[in-house]
Amino acid sequence: MKIKLVLFLMLIPVLMVRAQKPATITGKITTNDGKAATGITVSVPGTTLGSVTDDKGLYRIKNLASGNQVIQLSAIGIQTQTKTVKIEPGETTNIDFVISETIKELEEVAVSALRAHKYIYKESDQVARIPLKNLENPQVYSVIPKELISSQLSLNSKDVINNAAGVVAYYTPIGTVSAWIRGFDTRNAIRNGMVTQYRAESDPINIERVEVIKGPAGTLFGSSAISFGGLINKITKTPNPIAATEVAVFTGSNSLMRITADVNTPLNASKTSLFRLNAAYHAEDSFQDIGRYKSISAAPSFLYTINDRLTFLVDAEFAAVTRTQQPYPSFGPNTTFKNFRDIPIGYKKYIGGDDVDAKTTISNFFTKATYKLSDQWVSSTNLNFSNGYVDYANQLYPRWLTDSTMTRNIGMYSARTLSFIQFQQNFNGDFKIGKMRNRAVIGADFTSTITRLNYAYFNYDTINVNQNFAPLFAQRANALMAAKTPGHYQNTQTNYSLYASDVINLTDRLLVMASLRLDQFVNKASIENSLPVKDDYQQTALSPKFGLIYQIVDQKVSLFGNYMNGFLNQGPVTQPDGGTLRLKPKQANQWEGGVKTDLLNKHLGFTLSFYDIKVNNATYTDINNFSLQGGTQRSKGFEAELNAEPVDHFYIISGYARNSNKFISGTPSLIGKKVAGAPGEVFNLWMNYQCVSGFLKNFGGGFGGNYVSEVYWDAANTITIPSYTVLNAAISYHQPSWTASVKMNNLSNQKYWNSDAQPQMLRQIIGSLAMKF
Repeated sequence: MKIKLVLFLMLIPVLMVRAQKPATITGKITTNDGKAATGITVSVPGTTLGSVTDDKGLYRIKNLASGNQVIQLSAIGIQTQTKTVKIEPGETTNIDFVISETIKELEEVAVSALRAHKYIYKESDQVARIPLKNLENPQVYSVIPKELISSQLSLNSKDVINNAAGVVAYYTPIGTVSAWIRGFDTRNAIRNGMVTQYRAESDPINIERVEVIKGPAGTLFGSSAISFGGLINKITKTPNPIAATEVAVFTGSNSLMRITADVNTPLNASKTSLFRLNAAYHAEDSFQDIGRYKSISAAPSFLYTINDRLTFLVDAEFAAVTRTQQPYPSFGPNTTFKNFRDIPIGYKKYIGGDDVDAKTTISNFFTKATYKLSDQWVSSTNLNFSNGYVDYANQLYPRWLTDSTMTRNIGMYSARTLSFIQFQQNFNGDFKIGKMRNRAVIGADFTSTITRLNYAYFNYDTINVNQNFAPLFAQRANALMAAKTPGHYQNTQTNYSLYASDVINLTDRLLVMASLRLDQFVNKASIENSLPVKDDYQQTALSPKFGLIYQIVDQKVSLFGNYMNGFLNQGPVTQPDGGTLRLKPKQANQWEGGVKTDLLNKHLGFTLSFYDIKVNNATYTDINNFSLQGGTQRSKGFEAELNAEPVDHFYIISGYARNSNKFISGTPSLIGKKVAGAPGEVFNLWMNYQCVSGFLKNFGGGFGGNYVSEVYWDAANTITIPSYTVLNAAISYHQPSWTASVKMNNLSNQKYWNSDAQPQMLRQIIGSLAMKF
C-alpha cells in the first residue's frame, strides 16, 4: 500500500500538466567563422523558459505564450544579443543568430572559465537544499570535485574525503569509511541528499563531487546518517547530452589491478533520453603479509526529459566486495602499552587469516522526478531503496592479556541486512515578498530502516606474539562456530519529518536564514533470538537553525554567523532496581562565526570560521550504577580553508583546523578527558600544476599530503596513537584522447595508525592510462 501511495505521489507532477497550445522557437547559433556555437544559453527574459545549444548549435524553446517575445543570447565571453519575435499560438518559429566571436575565442574562454572554477567552485543546491552561492550561505562546507579526484588518482572514498579542510577520513575494521569532523565521528552514508548504504562504498568512478558540510546539520538532514560534527554528501554522476566514453587501467604496488569505465550517450536524436554507466573492477593485496581486497561495481543511470517542465532521473548502484577484515583490539589490565609504537608485533604482521574474510553486496535504487510548477516554484520527488547484505563476515576481536600474549576472538556474522526505504518531497521557491527576495524549501521525509543479522562469538586461540604463530584458518573457525548457538537480531526504525528553510534578502548584501525541522522517531521492539525485547520507544525532536550573512564587499567578502542544531534519538535504559529511564534526544547546539572570500575573479576562495558545539542530554552512570541524563560534551575550535589559482594552471587546495572535544560534566572519570579518536590538529594540502606551453607542454604534476596530530585510543586517555604526516606526489601527461599518470603515496614510507588502531599503507606506486573515445 505504501509503495502504491509513493508511486501515485510521484505521478502528481505529470497530472498537473495542463492542456494548452504552446508555441515553439527553434534555431541555430553560429560563430562569425561559420562554426556551430555550443553551450550558448537562449532564454526568454522574465520567465524560466530557455535552452542551451547542442553540439550542432541548435536550440529549442517550448511552451511559449503567443504575442511578442524577447529572445536573448548569453554565455561567458560573448556579447549579449536580443531579438523581438512575434509568436503565433501553436506555431513553430525559426530564429537564427550569428555571434561576433570565433570558435577559437569561445574555446579559450570556456577553458579559462573551467580552469578558474573546477578546483574551487563551491556553489551548491544540496548544502542548504536551496541553490545558493558560497558567499550567500552562512554554513561552512568543503567541496571536492571530480577533477581533483582524478588528478590525485584517488582510488577510494577515504583518500577523496581527506581533501576537506579539518577532516580525517579512515577505514573502520569492517571496511566502511568514517571521518572525524569537528571532533565527532561521521559515517559516509548520504548520497545526493538521501540516506544510503555505507557497508560498501560508492566507487570514485561514480562521484561527481563530495560535499562535506560542517556542524550539526540535523535541521535539514535529520539524524539517520550524520554526526554533530557534520555530514558527508556524495553527489553522483548523471547523464548529459554529450556522447563520450572513458576507460582507464590502473596497476601498481601490492598487485593492484583496477579497470574503470565511464560511458555516456544520448538515446535519441532530440537528446531527451540520456544514459550513463560508470563501472569499476578493483583487486589489491594488503601491504601486510596477509590480506586482500576485491570489488566490482556498476552504476547505471537514465535521465528522461518529458518536456521543459518535467524530468525523471532513475539510477542504481550495484557492488560486491570481498575483503580481509581488520581487528578491533582491546587491552587487559595487565598490559603496560602507552603508545601504539610500543606494541611488540611487526608492522606488516597480520594476526588474522586470508580466508577468514567478509563478503558484502549492495543494491541501491533511486528515482527523482523534478517538475517546474511555475516560474517561482519547483517540485522534487525522491524515492530511495537501499539494501546492503553481508553474505558473511568474520570479524576479529583480539584482546591483549599481557604485553606479549593475546587471545584471538572471532565474531561471525551472516545474512546481515541493513536496508533503507526513503521518500522525500521538496518544494523549492524563489519569490519576492515586497522587495525582499525569498529562497525557500518546504519538505517532508519518510525513512524506514531495517536491520537483521545472525551472529556468534567465540575464542579461536591464545598466542604469544614474540613467537611464531599460525594465521587463522576458516576450516578451524567454522568448526569452532559449529559448537556455538548462533544468535539472531532484528530491528525496525522509522522517521517522519517535516522541515522548512527560508533565505531572505533583507538587502542585496544582507541575508537571513531561518530553518526548522519536526522529527518523529519510532523504534519498534527488537527481536533477539526469536523473543521480543522491551526497547520500543518514540521520540519527538524539534531542530531549529538560524544564519546571518553580510557581504561587506559585494560578491567578494562575506561575514557570517550561524546557530545550528543536531539531535540523536536515545532508547530507554533499564535501571538496577528494575525501573526504566525514558530519555530525551541528545542535542547538539553550535554557534559559529567567520569570514568567506571569493577574490581575484573567483581565483581565490578563503574561509575562516570559529565554532563552539555543546552537546546536552548525554547519559552517564552514578556510583550505584544508575543511569542519569544530563552529561555535557563541548567541542570548540577553528578552521581555515584556502583554495586558489595564484597563477594560470597552478592550483592550491589546503586547510588547517584545531579542535578540542572534551567531556565537561557527567561520568566523573571522564570529565576533562578528550574524546577518543578525535584529533586536535589537522592539515591538508594539494598543489597541482599543468604545463600548457614550452618543453614540458602537456605535462602536469601534483604534490601534497596530510598531517594529523596524536589522538587517544581509549576514553580514559591512557593509550596514544601517534601523530603522522603522509606526503604524496603525482606526474601526468595529457593528450586529447589519452592521459598517462603515475603517483606515489606515502613518499617517506611512514608507519602510522588510524584512529581505529589499524596500521596504514606504506609506500605505494600507482600507474594509470586513461583513454577517451
